[in-house]
Amino acid sequence: MTTMSKPTYETPRINRLPNEHIRSVTLRRMIITIVSTAIVMVAINGVAIAVLRQFNPNRYMVISQSKWKLLNQLQEPGVNLIVGDSSANQGVDPEVFHEKLGGRWVNLGTMANLMLLDDTWMLQQYIDQHGPPTRLVMVHVPESFHRQVHGNAFAQVPLPWGYWNRVDPQVSFGAKQTVEIALARYVPLYASNQSLRTVIMHPDAVRLAQPPLRDDGFMPVISGNPDLVNVDANAPANKKLADKPAISALNEAALTRILELAEQHSFPVYLAYSPVYDQFWAHESTQTELTKLQRELQTIAARHPTLHLLLDEPMQFPLSDMADTVDHVIYSASKRYSSELAARIANIESPPHSPPHSPAHTPID
Repeated sequence: MTTMSKPTYETPRINRLPNEHIRSVTLRRMIITIVSTAIVMVAINGVAIAVLRQFNPNRYMVISQSKWKLLNQLQEPGVNLIVGDSSANQGVDPEVFHEKLGGRWVNLGTMANLMLLDDTWMLQQYIDQHGPPTRLVMVHVPESFHRQVHGNAFAQVPLPWGYWNRVDPQVSFGAKQTVEIALARYVPLYASNQSLRTVIMHPDAVRLAQPPLRDDGFMPVISGNPDLVNVDANAPANKKLADKPAISALNEAALTRILELAEQHSFPVYLAYSPVYDQFWAHESTQTELTKLQRELQTIAARHPTLHLLLDEPMQFPLSDMADTVDHVIYSASKRYSSELAARIANIESPPHSPPHSPAHTPID
């Protein structure tokens, strides 16, 4: 007969179990607890903000702040301004423009989710402080023209809270978007938790938060990542562009405001599409989108003689010239792209007596 073993219980190695005493709740204790918790959370978020200012694994999140800082450091009138998205940030080299067109050039390109609004606000601030620029060059990916407002992106603009109600054109944010902006600005423990996690878990892999910008605002990228480019080229969002409007209402309002300033202060505006990966350009939806956009931009240019469209379609580059997306080029390709834009500006400003035939697009072999 098998004898069942009895379960054993080991006496805890403590003299007695803890006896929790919940003190009576008073209004004073509730207030102290709430205030203390709030102070701790504010302190932790303050430390997180300081850490991300020094070390940030996502350099594109601080591009806007860096470019606005550069804008505020400008002291002289008549600077040639380059504005746009990240394709301009690392695709348009001010040194090339200086060599071919003269004058001082500054690259203020930020990111596509700031739309054309950021271009407008930067231009207005420069005019308010120093008078009109000599020229304004705008470079955007075609896909950015139809974009709508993304609150998180506007949290990166280093202007006082509520600036979107004081600029022209204004932006109306709903309650949800306003909360998102507040969280992104002031609560990185929540809004930037992945970046903070990377800083904590992989400190050796984190770069300084300051992007590798030259003094003129240009961010040269020496080498690319073909795998990332192909992933971006095949992203579902990039295959549905033809279903979207060519220019969103806010982007059209921003461009109209820029052209009003150009006509008021007598300076030219040059608009160009970003460079593009040639295999992505081969997608029918990409070209369909561009056709609609080009038609609308030509209509706007016909009403505003200060606007000059530099390209009928984007310059196309092979995979070896791309950085990490379908519209970001590496440094060597940026010089060829910038040279082409500068040459077209020069032809507009000083047209030759017998201009040679110029193709509608410039593929790069």
